[in-house]
Amino acid sequence: MSRDRALQYIEANAFPRDLGVTTTGRQAEPIRLSYEKFQQEYRSTVERELERKVELQIRPQLEEFAQYPVGWDSYGAPPLRSDTKDFALSVLNSIMQPSTPLPHVAPSSVGGLHVEWHEKGIDLELHIIAPYNCDVWFSDSRNPQHPPSSGKIATADLAFLSEPIDLLTSRQA
Repeated sequence: MSRDRALQYIEANAFPRDLGVTTTGRQAEPIRLSYEKFQQEYRSTVERELERKVELQIRPQLEEFAQYPVGWDSYGAPPLRSDTKDFALSVLNSIMQPSTPLPHVAPSSVGGLHVEWHEKGIDLELHIIAPYNCDVWFSDSRNPQHPPSSGKIATADLAFLSEPIDLLTSRQA
């Protein structure tokens, strides 16, 4: 064992009967592994907190939209499709951070969903039509050098949303 490697020992018996012999109940564990374990547990706790936030506050709204009758908007609009609802929840759990404000959600007339943030000088809108069929529009009114942008998400790559979500999460009001 190298001298510069710090190890954490957990002894099963602080005062062993055989004086002069040190025993441990568990094997030595490098501190780095303990820190990595802590980080892993912390991240999973943070992720569970975010999922709980989305599940408790957004899922009930989406469940309600899925129960709307055909023609809920008086123009023959279908209710929110179940696969679209599940995809939207998956996207939100993927892109949001624990301190990201919750979006406003509303059903769309095509059986999809509008997910919108309009705060802190940021306008971010997702129109989720079906799984992997999502229109995105983003504008940052506090940064005139960043023109409004729009795009389409047709794959599982949500990288287009990382900058707007990071700004929305970190920017002061």
